[in-house]
Amino acid sequence: MARVRMIFSKRGRVCFVPHVEMPALFCRALRRAGARIEMTEGMSPHPRISLGPALPVGVPALGEPLEVWIGNWEERFGGSINSLLPRGVTVLRYGVVEGRPRLSEECTAALYRIIFRE
Repeated sequence: MARVRMIFSKRGRVCFVPHVEMPALFCRALRRAGARIEMTEGMSPHPRISLGPALPVGVPALGEPLEVWIGNWEERFGGSINSLLPRGVTVLRYGVVEGRPRLSEECTAALYRIIFRE
């Protein structure tokens, strides 16, 4: 099993997809690529995937983190995922992050850029 961290961007109309729907979007794309996503244990198992802090709906994302646990990780999954994601969502980089703190421990701040138009 590999813990894979991805950094992705979200632009255009897909900015209106709520934060709670993003894990399902990535799970579908990874499954289409052939990845076997690990499930949580317990009474109601769900895919083992976590995202960074939520952005407001409609705000573009330029570097959002995501972690997913994959049972059969191969480098080809990361290379093919962009063609399987909806238009506007792009994985910028990815890699196995074994031995590092979890995403929830490493995400401690966010940076917003606001541009005022005249």
